[in-house]
Amino acid sequence: MASYTLEKVMIPRSSFFLWWYLCSLSFPQDAYCNPPPSSLTASNTGSPIRTIYQWPNNTAVENLAIRSNGMILATILNSPEVWQVDPVRETATLLYRFPAAASALGIAEVEHDAFAVAVGNFTLSDLSEGLGSWAIWTVDFNGRRGNDHVSWSAWGRWRNKRNDRGRRPSSQPHIQRVAPIPSVFSINGVTSITNSSLILLAVTDASNARVGSFDIATGTYSTAISSASFPNQGGADINGLATSYENNQLTLYATFNGGEPVFGRIPIHKNGTAAAAFEVLLDKPAWPTNADAPQGADGITLGRSGTVWLATNSGNQVVRASTVDSPSDAVVLAGGPNDTLIAGPTALQFGRTRWDEDVLYLSLTGGFAYPGATGVVGGRVVALDTSRLEQPFEDQWIDGT
Repeated sequence: MASYTLEKVMIPRSSFFLWWYLCSLSFPQDAYCNPPPSSLTASNTGSPIRTIYQWPNNTAVENLAIRSNGMILATILNSPEVWQVDPVRETATLLYRFPAAASALGIAEVEHDAFAVAVGNFTLSDLSEGLGSWAIWTVDFNGRRGNDHVSWSAWGRWRNKRNDRGRRPSSQPHIQRVAPIPSVFSINGVTSITNSSLILLAVTDASNARVGSFDIATGTYSTAISSASFPNQGGADINGLATSYENNQLTLYATFNGGEPVFGRIPIHKNGTAAAAFEVLLDKPAWPTNADAPQGADGITLGRSGTVWLATNSGNQVVRASTVDSPSDAVVLAGGPNDTLIAGPTALQFGRTRWDEDVLYLSLTGGFAYPGATGVVGGRVVALDTSRLEQPFEDQWIDGT
């Protein structure tokens, strides 16, 4: 049978026109229908690291989320903005600038192609200056408009799926403010719970670091896990969050930026509260940092086969660790102090299409908080092809005890 060749895909003639028609109904930049060139995961220098987009100096890219069509959403730490980055065309577009705020931090998908964003005033020197400024917003690409916005109740989620059938994804999202959280100093990491209207927030307030829960359906906020549940009673700021189901148990992973430990996990109930004690997976790392900055981890994402990937903002490094062993062995796989290509990594997520499932996308502040010897550079989104990483030298392994 005759066929058409499209990159890696062989499409039979009988199916080609059906494929073309279905893709013509999709979002034009959909990575499934417009497969990327072979350079998606390759740099011009043959390095596994490729810069997708770089902002001007002193633009700190704080967090990112990956849409199902392959596009990347990036938030800005020192400007209240969310951008969309195209990893194929290597372009970026400002989607929205949030009013009455100075920063956009955590972002997480809460329903298909709908995202929650933490927006407020973040100040490195004094987090308490952000008191009263924080709120949760949603960014929804499902083509909903006006009163047809997303509903987060159990009935509403079913209605959303029904109403979205046949609806074309929108290149211009519907953006709305859900509710303020006036009692917190700052909100950093954000993660969602599958099939729930709850999101979990890494929060700092007058009672120190904790995990809060926010119900998007009702706009209500409460403490889910107090600082006393964490080692050192939350003395180190809770930073990145990630959830997973392990052996039919919902589990929350958390990183700590400064102090000890580096990261660990805690079983939780569906309402976000603790179901058991916190388990430290990596306590005292030995990786170097910029200018004697505190050792710790910032962003976190879960990989395949019991792996977890960490971004070390203070050390310009990407670290792979194990969720199977406790204490966890960890290895630095990319970057290092004074590295200008991975300067200030704060978040990381794997691609979601068949073309980039092994590609780890990183948001970089450019050394905004912990500048290296070369100073602060423009923030970036970069791609790290993990399938091309060589096995590390033995002396790069880090003892997690």
